[in-house]
Amino acid sequence: MVYHKQDILNYTIQETANDLYDKQIIDKTLYENSITGFQHDLYSPSIFLRIVGGIITFIGCLFGGGFLGLMFNFSNLRLIAFLDGVFSIVLLEIIINNKKLFNAGTDNVLQLLAVGCFIYFLTTNDLYPVNNAFTYFVIMILCIGCSYRYIDSFMALIANLAAVIFIVLICFTFGNIGKMIAPFIVFIFSVSEYFILKKVLSDNEVFIYKKVIQSISTLSLLLIYCSLNYYVVCELNNIINNTHNTSIPLGFLFWMTTFFIPIIYIYRSILMKNKTLLLCGVGCLVTSFVSFRFYHSLLPTEWALFIVGLLLILSGYWLIKYLKETKNGYSSQNIYQQSNKNALLESMIASQVAVSSASAIDKTQNDIQFGGGSSGGGGANGVF
Repeated sequence: MVYHKQDILNYTIQETANDLYDKQIIDKTLYENSITGFQHDLYSPSIFLRIVGGIITFIGCLFGGGFLGLMFNFSNLRLIAFLDGVFSIVLLEIIINNKKLFNAGTDNVLQLLAVGCFIYFLTTNDLYPVNNAFTYFVIMILCIGCSYRYIDSFMALIANLAAVIFIVLICFTFGNIGKMIAPFIVFIFSVSEYFILKKVLSDNEVFIYKKVIQSISTLSLLLIYCSLNYYVVCELNNIINNTHNTSIPLGFLFWMTTFFIPIIYIYRSILMKNKTLLLCGVGCLVTSFVSFRFYHSLLPTEWALFIVGLLLILSGYWLIKYLKETKNGYSSQNIYQQSNKNALLESMIASQVAVSSASAIDKTQNDIQFGGGSSGGGGANGVF
């Protein structure tokens, strides 16, 4: 990891304190104490400045690539791409060590450019075409390296997608049988990945990579659904075999999973009170109806949209009224405004700040000893 561990920890705690303050869980004084108690040297600007910085960096790299091209008279594009990739990594290391950029746009673009250049260098070789499994294995390794060193969630997502494509291409080497079992292999891989990451998230040692792991975990939920979605399987089968079929082997099974998986997501989200799982379930359920309508049109498009929209509005209104009084831990009210909740969370944050001030955090230390508490205690003994 190129960043200092203490900086990342303090950045994450400050970010959480800011979120709690925005939700009015903690007051201004406690928020300011949290900010001053967990200082860091990282530079992470607003989303607008990130976009501007990324665009400027991309334009600058284009000029740099053009300069290298002129030096070699554009006679060897593979070599130019490789040098561009090396230049991007070196420049990335320099600016992070000197300017402490963290998800500032510039560092994200340099990572993408470096990986893209290395991929071009690899895939333009006849030995490793785009549809070669080894190519995606290399992409996966490159993106994992960037994600680990620079704590980048987007690179982790690319690595995960490359891993899935790698698995699918390996399955295809077994002929028709491999093509038939590929969706189920991806399903097993995604389910295993989700539960492994869920267990990993409970370990405080990976606190620094929490957002990275959460993003991969969310992608795993989507891959579980997509791997057995009728539309996805059918259309990919048509692309691979250059056909235009609307039916596939075991079609009834895929239609069942297309609707059954989102229902499981929603049911589990209610039991676990998991908002991410709930959003994935609702999104996948809507996709299921869209997939069904693609092959079986029962109503004109405008009537279908009108009816679905009306049902969603009525359902939302009913839930707001039904949950006006808390039922089984669910409520439509803003529970963060309740004084007893505020007092509890304030004490958690206050104890954390007190421990931080007393221990006089030293950035030369590698191990961080957090104070007591859970839920809002900055990942102390429980969940962050």
